[in-house]
Amino acid sequence: MKGTGDNTFSPNRDITRSEFSEIVVVGLGLMGLDIPENNFSDVPASAWYENSVAIASEFGIVRGYSNGLFNGNQEITREQGIVMIARAYNLINPQPALSEERIDSLLAGYGDAASVAGWARQDVARLIEADILQGQGQMQLNPKANITRAEVAALVARLLKTTDLIDK
Repeated sequence: MKGTGDNTFSPNRDITRSEFSEIVVVGLGLMGLDIPENNFSDVPASAWYENSVAIASEFGIVRGYSNGLFNGNQEITREQGIVMIARAYNLINPQPALSEERIDSLLAGYGDAASVAGWARQDVARLIEADILQGQGQMQLNPKANITRAEVAALVARLLKTTDLIDK
């Protein structure tokens, strides 16, 4: 994972969609693949993140918006980042969908589980079950907060360890 310039990592800085795409694609070792066509009108060929966004999109890790835009400079929430990490996890380790009962059981230990969006519940529960997602502080998921560079680094590291792509 690259720093933010001036020999700094900026762990508490919120992460953008383009930065997230780069980190996940590089972390999974996908950058050596043939680069698919970029389908987002707001990702110019000259953008530093064009290749990683195209690859992440090709593998279904990231998706654009209904208007055909990617919005690469938009910061992402924890639940959005978790869903994208879960898509990467599913590429490596496909699993059947969790039952609603199992999802409820996995989320029950978190005081703010009710604030997880319906579209994210399956993926949040999946990463809890896989020990990739550990929550914050007092058993909180904090799904609506922006995700930081440090949190993404930790999620990707746990993803790689859980799937045996790197040593534990």
